Amino acid sequence: MELGQKLKERRITLGKTQQQMATELHVTRQTVSHWENNDTYPSLDMLVTLSDYLCFSLDTTLKEKGTDMIDSINKELIAGKRYKKIVWQLAILAIVFLFFIAILTYGRATQNQLIDRFNPFLKETYGYALLPEKVATKKVREAQQSTDANGKTTTKKVVLDMPQPVDAYVYSDIFGAGEWLKFQVGTIPKGHNYAVV
Repeated sequence: MELGQKLKERRITLGKTQQQMATELHVTRQTVSHWENNDTYPSLDMLVTLSDYLCFSLDTTLKEKGTDMIDSINKELIAGKRYKKIVWQLAILAIVFLFFIAILTYGRATQNQLIDRFNPFLKETYGYALLPEKVATKKVREAQQSTDANGKTTTKKVVLDMPQPVDAYVYSDIFGAGEWLKFQVGTIPKGHNYAVV
């Protein structure tokens, strides 16, 4: 005997309607109807609850011939495991993708050359920049060591003027399109304060 037929017979024997049974089991009436018509099968935990509720042996029901319930439940379990595996793979792929985008965004925002070199979204173009004629410098104290002929080492503190990074607008076409970039420059020769970027 198929499970749906057994459920229906046991429900009628107990004098319950589909609605009463659905309410007491916390499911919809349509779910009970689907079970009785063998359109769907209850889950394993619901099957145990049904066997207690309708007072029938689960052992004999599962072993009876003419029911494909075990095959159906087995297929649902396999499909559930496959679905779970696919969801995990997609989640890992999404996390890796977001991490990759975050690194590229950080590299672009900080103008990190090492990261920008591998950024597939940055196109390589040439531009021209007009640098300031005079670069701001910062005095930096450095220790310089020197060794004389006798092998005696002396340390001198020297003050150096270190050029500071400059901001310059880089033109990428003749119409004035471009962007501001920061440059680390050295001494700029007079009359040659331009750069090809």
